[in-house]
Amino acid sequence: TDPFPLKYFKSEREFEIFKGKRVSIKLKQPLEGETERIFKGEILDWDYTHGLTFFRFEDAQELKIPKENIQSAKLYVD
Repeated sequence: TDPFPLKYFKSEREFEIFKGKRVSIKLKQPLEGETERIFKGEILDWDYTHGLTFFRFEDAQELKIPKENIQSAKLYVD
């Protein structure tokens, strides 16, 4: 069985715990110049002040996502 069952993150600390893991992120609002609100990728870094540094799989782009714009996050498995 998977030691990390798919679940939504319940605290900001989980972004630190799961750094380097694959996640699905849902945003409250699309990022500037974007239309999508749901991304799959990897957590590169988490900062309690600035938010998430995220590698988006779709286009191999590194994104900075303000923590205030994160609606939900959960572990992602192919």
